[in-house]
Amino acid sequence: FNQFVAADMLQTFNVNTVGTMRVTTTFVDLLRHGEQPKLINMTSQLGSLTKRLEGWGHYGYNSSKAAINMLTRYLAFDLAEAGITTISMHPGWVKTDMGGEGAQTAVSTSVAGIINVVRQLTHEDSGKFFTYLGEEHPW
Repeated sequence: FNQFVAADMLQTFNVNTVGTMRVTTTFVDLLRHGEQPKLINMTSQLGSLTKRLEGWGHYGYNSSKAAINMLTRYLAFDLAEAGITTISMHPGWVKTDMGGEGAQTAVSTSVAGIINVVRQLTHEDSGKFFTYLGEEHPW
């Protein structure tokens, strides 16, 4: 809390949240013409408002992921008429440079899980938040 830097938070929001919206607006016309179009917004359990993890007070990152979840909810409504299924996806705590040594999930496991979830999505799932294991995650 005491090490908050506004510029860092703005940069994180620009990359994570604004970047998500930029990609969406760039590709939405392609999705409109696709078969069973799906928009998968990569987020994190750290963006959950109801499932807070102790000791992980990275305000910029967590807030940017919560904002992606809000984008997902609104996009799900706005894109429903076009038949685009829109969800938020938590990939797990993945063993990457960002995930660090404590991460529990292999990249290949996360990716396989995400693909499996995406294949099984129906339009009724639009606006929901899922984990790579196919579990619905609390907002």
